[in-house]
Amino acid sequence: MTSHYLLQLIVDEKVVHEVIDQLLTYKTPLKFNVEAINAYHSSQRLSSTSEQVSGHVKRTKIEVQVEGDYRAVIEHAKAPLSFSEMEYLALPVTEVGIA
Repeated sequence: MTSHYLLQLIVDEKVVHEVIDQLLTYKTPLKFNVEAINAYHSSQRLSSTSEQVSGHVKRTKIEVQVEGDYRAVIEHAKAPLSFSEMEYLALPVTEVGIA
């Protein structure tokens, strides 16, 4: 039985297109959604002037449906990133279907 996961990737908006391109070239087709988010946290590094004024960092959340090895998807997605951090959360999915 294949394990299913919902993988949430949080990436800097400056590199989101590179990550999306990587996901599109994965060895098996992946289903994913992309959503712009505003990240708030007391330890957040506010690097640009607009981030310092607004008090939050612009990030992009990519939710990927993964069958099998989600770690391979993470490694493939972060391949073009030389210095940017990519946060992730892997959630096991107990059931998949259409109701």
